[in-house]
This record gives sequence, C-alpha cells and structure tokens, in this order.
Amino acid sequence: MLLWSVFAGSRGCINRVKIVSRLQNGSCNTNQLSEELGLDYKVVQRHINILVKNNLLHTIGDKYGMSYFLSPKLESNMHVFNEMVEKSNNCK
Repeated sequence: MLLWSVFAGSRGCINRVKIVSRLQNGSCNTNQLSEELGLDYKVVQRHINILVKNNLLHTIGDKYGMSYFLSPKLESNMHVFNEMVEKSNNCK
C-alpha cells in the first residue's frame, strides 16, 4: 500500500518513478539527478525528501555531497514497484 500511495497515488508520481528508476543504476546526489532527469533541483529535492521520509531511499554523506540509493525495503519490493508502474496510467 505504501508503494501505491507514494508512486501512483499522487500528481508527482512520475518524477518519483524517474528518480527511483535512475537510482536502480547506482547512487547519485540531487544535482546529478536534476541534470540527468532534466528536472529542477528543487523538484528533485522535494521528491527525494518524500522517498527518504517513507524509508524508500537511504543516504550517504551530508549536505551537497549527500548521495541517495535505494533502501533494502524498496530493493526487495522492486517487482511490486515495476508492476505498479506498468499498471498505473499516471506514472507513464
């Protein structure tokens, strides 16, 4: 239910899906995500905060050097995440 509410149950789900999809390939910081995904830094920061708050991302480092990576909780449920993204019209 948590994955559905964070990813498919809101208007910002497409950006959170993009962030998680990118982080499946390895960790990076907010600036890198912003550049690679073509999203405003503040938008990425807002969505990352939601993902961290829900224990779907973990952090390494601090301040501007802080990198984000998928939490074990999310990694173990990636099949659910992928299935949900496929079924949701809002996140495509």
